[in-house]
Amino acid sequence: MATQWPLVIFTLALCCAGGLLFMQSLMAILGKGSAKFQKLAAITNICVIVIGGIAVFFHLQHWERIFNGFGHITSGITHELIMVVLALAILIVFLVMLKKGELPKWAAYAGLVIAALMVFVTANSYNMAARPVWNTFAWYLFIFADAYLMGAIAAWLLGAIAGDETKFAGRQSFFAAIAKAVAVAIYTAVIGGIKFASVGHYFDPTQPTKAVAETGSYISRMLSGDLAGAFWAGVVIIGIVAVLVIAFMKKDAEAKDVTLWAGTACCCAVIGAICFRVIFFALGSSVFLFY
Repeated sequence: MATQWPLVIFTLALCCAGGLLFMQSLMAILGKGSAKFQKLAAITNICVIVIGGIAVFFHLQHWERIFNGFGHITSGITHELIMVVLALAILIVFLVMLKKGELPKWAAYAGLVIAALMVFVTANSYNMAARPVWNTFAWYLFIFADAYLMGAIAAWLLGAIAGDETKFAGRQSFFAAIAKAVAVAIYTAVIGGIKFASVGHYFDPTQPTKAVAETGSYISRMLSGDLAGAFWAGVVIIGIVAVLVIAFMKKDAEAKDVTLWAGTACCCAVIGAICFRVIFFALGSSVFLFY
């Protein structure tokens, strides 16, 4: 399957927004993070969601037809729209409450729930039985770990920019990098076991130029085939190892010493997330030609 760049940007934006919303809500509940940080995080989050929302329209040749999909409550795109609207609504509530004074705990708890649901809905929209590499619990683990990492690093960076104490977000970034490493390892192990040998397959006479997808080729493409560069260099080295090293070295550093490093880690996490999504779409073979 060809890389769907609008969807790469869209899922990346929703994961980043969900992770950051979760982190800023958690920090508000724990009494960490100044009002300046919360305002900066909320504004950044709104911008990220808007960018993702605009990007998704470029996935459609007739974008106006997306409104037909919104009429079906079971549609994944409807669920995503609902969560995007709820996320924007709670972020606006955050800004209004912060302007009046302190962010109330009820708003922060609502932010936690909405953030978790938005990340879940993002993953669930791509869980399709027709695409074996997508139809696995390991995909959910990756998306949650990815959101956790990007949200923690974004909070770390924005806290440093706001001049806050950044140790909490720094330590969360370190733990999140470990969580993502585990999630990627589990995903790799799971898709390595996906095979169709028990069903068999034959050439489809209705598509004479379409080759039958090779069974058991998923893991080989990712580890040593055409996708190995994106996986080892992008996902593992840049997206996990580099972030892990930076977070470990600077997790307890003062805000004035964190900005550059947190920004670098954020860039690395984004590169890793993009590379994984490129692999995800490339491995998204349909079972249409498997029998």
